[in-house]
Amino acid sequence: MNQDQNKHMRMYLATQTALDNHTPRWNTIPVMVTVKNELDELIQRIQEKNEETDANSKGTTEQKETVRRGVAEKAVSISGILQAYAAFNDDKVLAGQAKLRVFN
Repeated sequence: MNQDQNKHMRMYLATQTALDNHTPRWNTIPVMVTVKNELDELIQRIQEKNEETDANSKGTTEQKETVRRGVAEKAVSISGILQAYAAFNDDKVLAGQAKLRVFN
């Protein structure tokens, strides 16, 4: 879920909790019983859909990591070639620019 969806879900859960904590006050009103049941069903469907979506996104995350590793390996290879070329031609500027920096 994105940030906006999370905000709405927290609101639904807070409403559900408040209604659960004060059941005797609204339980005698037939419309409120219907609304509470619909809210519970909505929350359940959202949670089920979110679990489905999270399971599907793991594959995408793994694919992204595979692509990142591939790009990193190619960058290291190109950097090595450029550094060797710079050393062969005594080009200190190119050697400095071709050097890879590690970011966390």
